[in-house]
Amino acid sequence: MQISLTADILENESGELLLTFHTPDGEPKEPTLDVLSSSVILHRHKEQDIIIENVHVDAREKLAKAKQIMISEVDSDGVKNAYYVPINSKVA
Repeated sequence: MQISLTADILENESGELLLTFHTPDGEPKEPTLDVLSSSVILHRHKEQDIIIENVHVDAREKLAKAKQIMISEVDSDGVKNAYYVPINSKVA
């Protein structure tokens, strides 16, 4: 199943990246993140890919150089899931 959603990509003072979005159904299991030339895809678990389109070019460039990113999934009560994900850059 593919889901498209809006997400925020933030960077702290140490240069670490954070991707945050409203949590979809299900739990993450062995997630990975692919950085493509025009989008970012979080493979949240075997049957769920989250497509994040219109990621600013500066953010994509930083993601393409990073080895991992922290994911923060939020719901109406606050942070539901927080975890690190390895990044696979597919940007040439």
